Amino acid sequence: MSEDAVRLERLETQCAFQEDLLAALDRVLAEHSRRLAAMEQEMAGMRAGLAGLREGDSAAAVDEPPPPHY
Repeated sequence: MSEDAVRLERLETQCAFQEDLLAALDRVLAEHSRRLAAMEQEMAGMRAGLAGLREGDSAAAVDEPPPPHY
């Protein structure tokens, strides 16, 4: 094989490995995006639940008479 053919083969091999790496990175990025979206949705639910608890505590405190030592 000539030097140019060896060099071309080496470049083609490197390109193939880079394409495989990019495909793997794309899969990882897509999975992380799905996980992040799920975590954001879960966090929004937790915030809503916390806000509901805070509203419930303040409403219960208003309805409750003061303690006798007050």
